[in-house]
Amino acid sequence: MKNSTMLHYTMAMLSLVLFLGCAYVPPSQDKTQWYATLDKVHWNSADGKPASDKICLQINSPYWEPLLGPDGFGGKREMPLYFSYLEGIGPEYRDPEFGTASSPSLKSRHLGTIMVDKQNKRVIIDLQRVVSKPGEPQRTEPSPANGTYPLKRWIE
Repeated sequence: MKNSTMLHYTMAMLSLVLFLGCAYVPPSQDKTQWYATLDKVHWNSADGKPASDKICLQINSPYWEPLLGPDGFGGKREMPLYFSYLEGIGPEYRDPEFGTASSPSLKSRHLGTIMVDKQNKRVIIDLQRVVSKPGEPQRTEPSPANGTYPLKRWIE
């Protein structure tokens, strides 16, 4: 009887570990865990010239990949939530194209600024998304990405 109980207990524990190890934890919606990264853009522009003056800004969120996920062994990962291709020398970028990582082809027009403060390692987003259609009076709404984010890394 003891061996049977011990076997059931062991099987239950292994099942629990396997179940918890394969559980997907979605990206955090807590903005205090979000952070920014900056990377140099390496592709060529439409006219064939290198896009060396563009920087890709991403707002990322941590998430937990299951024990055995599509990318191999699991663990803590980062998922981009928002992105923008910043042009110019900065540190202030006006009226940038800004999009969500879930639908990268749907970049929408925004008014406002993105401030990249490398000295204090932060990015400040203050944007209004244009929601009106062409020909209508201009209407805007605050971007859900507005806020101040720690700058986790940047590649020059």
